[in-house]
Amino acid sequence: MRPHLMFLILYLVQIVNVSCIKVLYSEPDDYIQKENTQFSKGPVVEIRHVHGYEGSRNVRDTSGDLILFGSGYDSELITEVADFVWSANRKEQIIGFPSLQADMYQQSLIKSQVTDEYFKQQKPHFAPANDPFVTASVISELVEKWSKERHITNLYLSPLGTKAQIIGFVLFYIAECLNSQMDAGIIFPFKSSYSQETSIGLSKTWCYSLEFPII
Repeated sequence: MRPHLMFLILYLVQIVNVSCIKVLYSEPDDYIQKENTQFSKGPVVEIRHVHGYEGSRNVRDTSGDLILFGSGYDSELITEVADFVWSANRKEQIIGFPSLQADMYQQSLIKSQVTDEYFKQQKPHFAPANDPFVTASVISELVEKWSKERHITNLYLSPLGTKAQIIGFVLFYIAECLNSQMDAGIIFPFKSSYSQETSIGLSKTWCYSLEFPII
């Protein structure tokens, strides 16, 4: 599951002092229910920071709060998180493009833009759905850009896209937020259950080598 993956990587790096992690990621041929695919089921039971990614929070000034979403098929979760983090008057999303398969971009775009009126007026940002390193770089560039336009009082990261993109959010957080003065954290909407089978076939498999300085 997404939050377990995030926690595991940080645990291995920060507690076990692992300096290199190899991650295998398998791309599906297709999702069983196309754009109606749901990776989580039931109501949202809790919205909170993922353990280890709580960071710090500026409670005195929230005027420049920013939330950055990694958008995927569970796009209704975007609205849930956005409503919960009501202080974030700036919201941006990263959509997986190029997507894992050609039609998956259209499916994801349909889901990610119909659930929140705010995003219908905004141009999304893009990062490859299967590349965590480019995802981390895109996040870094966007945060730097927004910081120049206006001071970011609190940065909320909510990765809801592919697991490869989620690793990208983790890489950004560990590299630029963990030991910095930035008030940042990763927030996630936890549901009561998760779908067991969502895809069919195997398109290709990637091996990502994540290298970290010992913290």
